[in-house]
Amino acid sequence: MMMTVEPGQTAAALRDLVKRIPQWVRDDLNATDPMLRERAEDTLVAMIVALVEQGPS
Repeated sequence: MMMTVEPGQTAAALRDLVKRIPQWVRDDLNATDPMLRERAEDTLVAMIVALVEQGPS
């Protein structure tokens, strides 16, 4: 079930999510190795999906 949230709540939740991104994900997103980048991208997508499914706190 999708929740309707105020734009400010969504922006704040996304900012909080970005602050929580582990350093290894940040490093791997910038890696030249495509496997490392893909792993980091998958992790970031999972974090975003979890936020969308739960809705901002």
